[in-house]
Amino acid sequence: MFQQLALLHLLHKEYNRQRSHLHRLHALKETLPDGYLSHRGEYDYRVVRVNGKRDQIPISLRLPNREQLIYDLKTKRYLSEALPVLESNCGQLESAISRFQIYDPFAIGSSLLPHYQEDYDCSALLLPGDCSPQRWAQMDYETNTAFLEARKHYSEGGLLTRSKAEADIATMLERADLSFHYEPLIRVGSRTCAPDFCIVHPMHRLLVFWEHFGMMDNPGYAYEAMNKLAVYADSGYLLGMNLIMTFETKEHPLHFGHIRRCIDTYLSPHASRFPI
Repeated sequence: MFQQLALLHLLHKEYNRQRSHLHRLHALKETLPDGYLSHRGEYDYRVVRVNGKRDQIPISLRLPNREQLIYDLKTKRYLSEALPVLESNCGQLESAISRFQIYDPFAIGSSLLPHYQEDYDCSALLLPGDCSPQRWAQMDYETNTAFLEARKHYSEGGLLTRSKAEADIATMLERADLSFHYEPLIRVGSRTCAPDFCIVHPMHRLLVFWEHFGMMDNPGYAYEAMNKLAVYADSGYLLGMNLIMTFETKEHPLHFGHIRRCIDTYLSPHASRFPI
């Protein structure tokens, strides 16, 4: 789903870019001199029509604005080829945007009669890379088993976590009815990582990692945190798109308001952030 929405976003962005450029070039064309440039032998001419007749005006070597005039006539010739391309592109992009349909088997199912929806899982009809949040949440997954005794803090829904802050994040994800895995073992580049949370965006169906760094006043810990961020970035995980990071120190603990803002900004159904 995310790739479809990103493509549609890119189409809108490119349409606006080319349409804006088209308007700018049309305005430029209005400022250019009449006629076109002709060159014969060693001489340049400005060709214009006067009373319906073609007239060639020599461009004198002593003409004060000779270079500017030649440049403007060349620009006009380029525009005669460029403007139709931009006009065509804008028309094609506008048509693509208006005709493009987001492919979502779950939305298709919701439009069918109830007896078609009952006891039918349409997950098999999803595009490769998309997933069903509900089905994904029920999947078995390999989790980080190191120092399990450190999991001492319960979320509201009963999940055992390694810190109070992680329990608070889990509680807020549970309240938002978001599908997530806690400390799943994930391959990131050449390394195996265990992000604190892996969450399915409810609209984009994009897997989003949430890493919480709880001891940023410890220099060694902070150094490792930045190394981990670099590993994620090298593997295509971008802050604000498919990666969320929160931080705290003893003097500045994580609080529910900050967690709520992260969820509202990056994980709500209406959150639509594309790094393009």
